[in-house]
Amino acid sequence: MIHLLLAHKKNISLVDAAKDEKVGMMVVYAMRHHVTNHGTSNFITDQCAPWYGVNREFNMAEGENNVIIAALYLTEIVNAALTTITDNDGEEQDREKLFDLRNAQLKKQISDVTMLISTLDVYENSPGIDTMINQLGKNIYIL
Repeated sequence: MIHLLLAHKKNISLVDAAKDEKVGMMVVYAMRHHVTNHGTSNFITDQCAPWYGVNREFNMAEGENNVIIAALYLTEIVNAALTTITDNDGEEQDREKLFDLRNAQLKKQISDVTMLISTLDVYENSPGIDTMINQLGKNIYIL
């Protein structure tokens, strides 16, 4: 997701973003230092960020690093959708029927999440994911 968001933000192709070593290091940094963090601790840049070529910013929701926060946000949306797949199991015990039920639920969740993510910047007057994450960062540090 970081590759997709940076490609969009920098107006470059996904292939170019994937080839960019700095983007790769940002992904490694995010995976090592932010995936296991929770809440507002993700808004603070880890002290080792420069080792990865990532700018050490006071508030990661602002500036170039906000794609990390945006990617974590989008990942949480996907994770939340995936946790509901077993909700329609009911009392079903047959493995084949359970597989069919969960497969149908997975397809529904894929459709719902894809629609949500693909239209974040499309709705009229939508500020876009970059602007939303940036404003979220400003709000967190005002509190």
